[in-house]
Amino acid sequence: LIYAFVHAPRTPLWVAPEWLRWILALLMLPALFLLLGSFGTISLNPAEAGTRREAARGILRLTRHPMMNAFCLWAAIHIIGTGELSALLFFGAFLVTAAIGMPSIDAKFGRRDPLRWQRMADETSILPGGAILAGRNRLVWGEIGWVLPLAALALWVALLLLHQRFFGVPPAGAWPQRPVHAQKPAHGSRRPRAEPARPRKTAGAAAAAPPTAPAR
Repeated sequence: LIYAFVHAPRTPLWVAPEWLRWILALLMLPALFLLLGSFGTISLNPAEAGTRREAARGILRLTRHPMMNAFCLWAAIHIIGTGELSALLFFGAFLVTAAIGMPSIDAKFGRRDPLRWQRMADETSILPGGAILAGRNRLVWGEIGWVLPLAALALWVALLLLHQRFFGVPPAGAWPQRPVHAQKPAHGSRRPRAEPARPRKTAGAAAAAPPTAPAR
């Protein structure tokens, strides 16, 4: 899938304005926060459908699907910022899979353990912050701590600095692109489309060309 995206023809659909690209780059910060936070909620118990369900604590107070929400936000950011047909298909596949996966996981957990699922559903939400805004839960920052947001910030800065080097494009268009002739695409990155070379007329070719008749 990645190979097909990298080598797909670049068909532009829209161009995101510069101010929007900066907003998209900033939105990657909460996406990374949710992604890193989701690693502490993973469960290998088949009955829990991939997430620890003993209590709605920590990042689960924000959403019971932190990883899926991170993928949805990441995919949407790249679709809007890239504005190409290949990006719409590539990142759209992740967006649709993650969006459909959240209610599917809920349904599986509800069938396996109806009582625990009902308690989790009452205290949490799919959308980040939904249960808190509805008054069904509250944010307890002490359960999250400062390591997680600092790690997300460090990863975000690293991606800003290294995204163009490793992936061949600026992060969500945040940095101005260099001219095509000065770019060195990274291994596996998307190569800019080169203009076809135009044939040059040499002196010998000009001398061999038949004379044209003067206009009357």
